[in-house]
Amino acid sequence: RDFLEVVHQFHQLNIPLSVLVIDMDWHITEIEGVQDYWQGWTGYTVNNKLFPDFLGLIKQLHKLGLKVSLNLHPSGGLKPYENRYREFAINLGMDPEQEIPIPFDPTNPRFMENYFHLLLHPYEENGVDLWWIDWQQGTQTLIPGLDPLWVLNHSHFLDSSKNQAKRPFTFSRWTDRGGQRYPIGFSGDTVISWKSLAYQPYFTATAANIGFTVWSHDIGGHDDGIEDPELFCRWVQFGLFSPIFRLHSARNQFTTREPWRHSTEIRTIVQEAMQFRHQLIPYLYTAYYRNHSLGIPALRPIYYLDPEAKEAYLHTNAYLFGECLYIDPIVSPRDPLTKRSRISTWIPEGEWIDFMTNEVFVGKKTVTRYHPLSNQNVYVKAGGIIPLVDSINSRADENPQQFLIHVYPQSSGSMVLYEDDGISQQYLSGDCFQTHFALKVSDTSITFEIDPDSQEKPYIPRQRTYRIFFHNVESVTPLFNAIVHDHASEISVKLSSYEKYLLAFEYRKIPNNRAILRSLESFLIDVPLSPILKQAIYDAFLRESNKKAIRASYQNTPKKIQAVLNQFLARFNPSEKQR
Repeated sequence: RDFLEVVHQFHQLNIPLSVLVIDMDWHITEIEGVQDYWQGWTGYTVNNKLFPDFLGLIKQLHKLGLKVSLNLHPSGGLKPYENRYREFAINLGMDPEQEIPIPFDPTNPRFMENYFHLLLHPYEENGVDLWWIDWQQGTQTLIPGLDPLWVLNHSHFLDSSKNQAKRPFTFSRWTDRGGQRYPIGFSGDTVISWKSLAYQPYFTATAANIGFTVWSHDIGGHDDGIEDPELFCRWVQFGLFSPIFRLHSARNQFTTREPWRHSTEIRTIVQEAMQFRHQLIPYLYTAYYRNHSLGIPALRPIYYLDPEAKEAYLHTNAYLFGECLYIDPIVSPRDPLTKRSRISTWIPEGEWIDFMTNEVFVGKKTVTRYHPLSNQNVYVKAGGIIPLVDSINSRADENPQQFLIHVYPQSSGSMVLYEDDGISQQYLSGDCFQTHFALKVSDTSITFEIDPDSQEKPYIPRQRTYRIFFHNVESVTPLFNAIVHDHASEISVKLSSYEKYLLAFEYRKIPNNRAILRSLESFLIDVPLSPILKQAIYDAFLRESNKKAIRASYQNTPKKIQAVLNQFLARFNPSEKQR
């Protein structure tokens, strides 16, 4: 009931979920009055006190669109009170009446055969979708030098690949270099601290250097530390642009990972971030197909883009995500006066657009940014095309019918969206569906083409709707179904999924000052100054023709506020006509 209530609460906030991971409490770990041989970590028999209808729970979770994962700590072997102990013991040639514990032995083929056949497969047949191989395996086996976690990861991966209708899939801990060939990685129990958060982007990005590109972290942490809602919020924002997004709670009511238990500010930011994570699935799926087929890590250090730039190595948390996103996560708290987090970011060569504000930055240079809690330090490469799901109510395991396409026409660009059935191994033989997006930009005109494969696929909807946002441009050409926003022009079109589409229009650029003024207005609203002074500062930016006069308008404000205003002014162009 409690699990279902949590899921329903997420759904009431319109937060999509894909997987529910049930940690070790799903199984019995000890029985009162019976010797607990291995300290209560290992178990394979459902705890009926906590889960009186375990199979019914799995069915209900599936009806709600969730996959189910169970946690395993296999090192304890099999205890005599486990449901499958008797059959397991007989199959190993042991006398079950003696109730001798069966030690975990991954080097014994008969043990591993029964481990899967008797202990795990029955749960899979009743709906368990994947296993989380957690710690406690130890480091030694009967074969010198063979780590048991290697055997477990290898064996689980092979066992899950036997069914050709499904892809091999497992979730486990790091086994050392080379171990990335098997699981989604779990980076271990995480202390709740800003220091932990600050390390994870660097850890995740540099892991690409040895080919480990699919990491899952404990978002928010859960293992000791200081609980801080702002820290949780920033951790969620990093998780949004990380390989696997996984919240991790604990058996403590104050390890608060449920968004609805936080303040309105935190709840709203976390809610929007998790909704956007769901929308990002087409972009993510394509990035990981490129990871698989081309060996290009979906998440990789920024020095992959410019290996000769020393600044790329100095900004250790900065990374590329997919084809056109650049992330430098905010990993420090806000200043209480400015209500902004300060971050120094290196902008690579070319034009990069702030994903949150639409402000354009030109590299190569380092800029200082001040971000409110609602904003992240995310940039899009000029010419970037980002396909998103245009509905948070769609299922993550189904290809979308409605798309939201973000286009950044500061330069020409292209992108190939990759889709397949999402579950079988047919993609290995080339079964997929690709949609080519092409953007061509001149000084006065833009053409945008959608060119999908023509062969029909059962996993692709017959029709699709595209909402296309062209950022920082206004259409001069009258267009049907066009909406002009303050920061973009929006075009909507409904097509057959197999139909080619070409859009062409004349445009003019939206001045960069417009984005800066929006951010300035937001900042002035947040800081404690008199409204008369706030208006004077804003009007100076809007009307004065030189930076000296603008700076004079705020020279008597506190130094920390001046520092933020100075950064706005450094990027502001007083001579640019305001429209």
